[in-house]
Amino acid sequence: MVSASKRPIPEPQEMVAISLIDIRKELQCPICLGIIRRTRTVMECLHRFCGDCIDKAIRLGNNECPSCRAHCASRRSLRADPRFDALVAAVFPNRDRIEKEVNRI
Repeated sequence: MVSASKRPIPEPQEMVAISLIDIRKELQCPICLGIIRRTRTVMECLHRFCGDCIDKAIRLGNNECPSCRAHCASRRSLRADPRFDALVAAVFPNRDRIEKEVNRI
C-alpha cells in the first residue's frame, strides 16, 4: 500500500477517486459541523463558515476567527463566497438529505 504522501501526482486529465466523507470534511462548517450554507469568508485568514454561524459569533462579541483566532473586527471583515456555495451545490446537490442521513448515524 502506498502512503498518501508518496502517491504519484496524477496527470491533469486523470480521474482520482475521493470519498464523499473526505470531501464533506472539507466543506464542513467548523461551528455547526454541517455542510457550509451561505458561505462567509473571514478575509484576514480566509477560513469559511456558514453565514448564520459566523454572523451569530460576531454578534455575540467573539471578534476572532473560530478556527485560528485571527482578529475579525466586525461583520465587515466577512465576505460572501458565492463560488464556494456553487461548489458545495455541485458536490452535494441533495445536501439536506445527506445531512439527515449523517445525523441519523
